[in-house]
Amino acid sequence: MGSLPHNRYKNALFYIDGLIAKVLKHIDLQNTIIVITSDHGQEFNDNKQNYWGHSSNYSDVQIHVPLYVYLPEHNGQVINYRTNHYDIMPTLMSEIFHSPTATSDYSVGENLFDPKPRNWFIAGSYYNYAIVGPDAMLVTYPGGGYQSLDNHLKPINGSRIPIDVIKKQVDLMAKYYKH
Repeated sequence: MGSLPHNRYKNALFYIDGLIAKVLKHIDLQNTIIVITSDHGQEFNDNKQNYWGHSSNYSDVQIHVPLYVYLPEHNGQVINYRTNHYDIMPTLMSEIFHSPTATSDYSVGENLFDPKPRNWFIAGSYYNYAIVGPDAMLVTYPGGGYQSLDNHLKPINGSRIPIDVIKKQVDLMAKYYKH
């Protein structure tokens, strides 16, 4: 992909990498926890639906982001299974602070090092949210509308998301909300 917008994006990433390198040179890695991630990906019409940029849909291109976690005295590893931002706090609470509190008491996430399947999760933007799974998503819209889509943003007749999954995700959204 050699388009001008894509090249500008790659240049911005290169610049950000340089800034991160400068910070890393000046910190004590034995006494520092480092978490580097992003809140969204950037789309360049990858799904041929005329989406450009971010915050416009829940395709993998826009919600799959890098996550780098450095924990002192932990060996490095690459994780190739699905995780999400919800997993960062449970990981820190378990691996660094050795909290005896059950993760479910404070988070809907899991320890990043637990390969337990995370088949469904909730992703949100400033105006709506979606229940996202391995091959489908249920996107909600203001006013109560919703749409079932595959992971390439093509509409699905009916829903591939089992009703028990939808109920569980809705319950998770309300879990820590007090009336």
